[in-house]
Amino acid sequence: MPKDLTPKQKRFCEEYIKDCNATQSYIRAGYKVSADVAWAAASRLLGNVKVQAYIQELQGMRSSRTQIDADRVLTELAKIAFSDIKNVFELTEEGLGLKPLDQMSDEVSGAIESLECVTTETEAGSRTVVKVRLHSKLSALGAIAKLIGMDKEAAIKAVIGMGYLVVDPRTNEAVAVD
Repeated sequence: MPKDLTPKQKRFCEEYIKDCNATQSYIRAGYKVSADVAWAAASRLLGNVKVQAYIQELQGMRSSRTQIDADRVLTELAKIAFSDIKNVFELTEEGLGLKPLDQMSDEVSGAIESLECVTTETEAGSRTVVKVRLHSKLSALGAIAKLIGMDKEAAIKAVIGMGYLVVDPRTNEAVAVD
């Protein structure tokens, strides 16, 4: 821990790694200023090399403690971005059905946002329908592109170039490549 930071600067760093909100971190650290002043002062404080070094040290300690780092985040996002709905279902004698969860790989189950079972009763008997929703591929691709320094448009073009259909979740329309 840097010894040449003031107690308030250290507190600012500790608050900053919680939510990366510099203005609120500045206020929570005990600086008695208005929000406008806090914004400008926090921006200056973030430019301090010693403050940045302590923030990086705190982030490194948190990554070690939680076992969460950029590689793990990218791995989880890749499960979503490159998931294939074909790996969720199987063809059975009754028709198309959900693969048993214990037979799905971590990559496949990690891409599933939700499962919903709906049973309807009729005179002929009951029928259960399983609805599967996968996490948004487009959002995952955007997050990956940002993490690796690639813009979202380039990432989408790359995925479409591999033969995948990319659908905009807001419009449900296929994304076209120019």
